[in-house]
Amino acid sequence: MEIRTGTAKSGDLDIAYEDMGDVNDPAVLLIMGLGAQLVFWRKGFCERLVNQGLRVIRYDNRDVGLSGKVEGGHTGAKLLPRMARSQLGLRNPAVYTLEHMADDAAALLDHLQIEKAHIV
Repeated sequence: MEIRTGTAKSGDLDIAYEDMGDVNDPAVLLIMGLGAQLVFWRKGFCERLVNQGLRVIRYDNRDVGLSGKVEGGHTGAKLLPRMARSQLGLRNPAVYTLEHMADDAAALLDHLQIEKAHIV
């Protein structure tokens, strides 16, 4: 199976991705969580999706793997207080937010000229 690789711009950051399957097939964007790299979406799993007639895109989130790193991305704040603030609906002193990460996914889809995709 051919795997196309590249980077997409999201603001000033490069977002590293892999793209596999027929570019005319319906797209599936695999978003890895917990700071893990795109390779944690196993190749065999991706191949199964491609074999089902899907175009599969997996990528490294900002600050992960081959994607760009954000300066000052780690505030040093302890995890439990940050979790408590989040549960109370209070903002944390993070350099970037979930909205920034959603913008990264949208920028990647725009870069690949994909108008709609299934998100996993």
